[in-house]
Amino acid sequence: MSFDGGQLGAARVLHQPRLDIKTLASLVGMSTTTISQFERGEQNMSRLNRDKIKNFFNNRGISFTETGVERDKLYSILKGRDGFVQMYEHIYAAAQEEGAQLCIHNGVSHLVMDTLGADYVAMHKERMNAIKDNFTFRVIVEQGDDAYMGNDYCEYRWFPKDLAIDKTKFIYGSKLAYVDFDDGIEIIVINNKKIAQSARTDFNVVWEQLAKEPHEWRQSNDTIGQ
Repeated sequence: MSFDGGQLGAARVLHQPRLDIKTLASLVGMSTTTISQFERGEQNMSRLNRDKIKNFFNNRGISFTETGVERDKLYSILKGRDGFVQMYEHIYAAAQEEGAQLCIHNGVSHLVMDTLGADYVAMHKERMNAIKDNFTFRVIVEQGDDAYMGNDYCEYRWFPKDLAIDKTKFIYGSKLAYVDFDDGIEIIVINNKKIAQSARTDFNVVWEQLAKEPHEWRQSNDTIGQ
């Protein structure tokens, strides 16, 4: 949806009163003059710059609507392929922010790619590669899963099969999402910065202490076989 300068001002007040124009401009990579003039309605803004600002606020729980600005609910449920694609659009928005930390735990590569479809996967890989210096992306998959979707911009590690579960966890921006691929697709999204950060901390403990890079796993198995 489109938004105007008035909605931009409302979003800044609604979400974080201390977020001044200078800070916002720095975070989205724009000039303070451009944002100030747009907010006052003195000039139009390019689609690219509008998307930068919209994605910045979307990733912080603020949505622009035709009638104004709304804060996202703490919990939401997405369903089906459309819901899954919507989640990936939010993942991309989170990835655009410099220093972003993205994580997937119990990922099942073929389910993700089959659900998104070949055309969307190709498009998503291209745009993620274009901004891969902005973020770190760690993915833990079950031991033996090597059908990687994001091998150009993600780090992958394997997790023991006996500890893996059939629910996939995504951590991106201020969101923590659980995806159930059984009986259609259902996604439970928790939109809370502290909860997302706590999930990242837990993820990184597993990443460092239990998960292994595929070549390390193969080497250890070869040693055991000898």
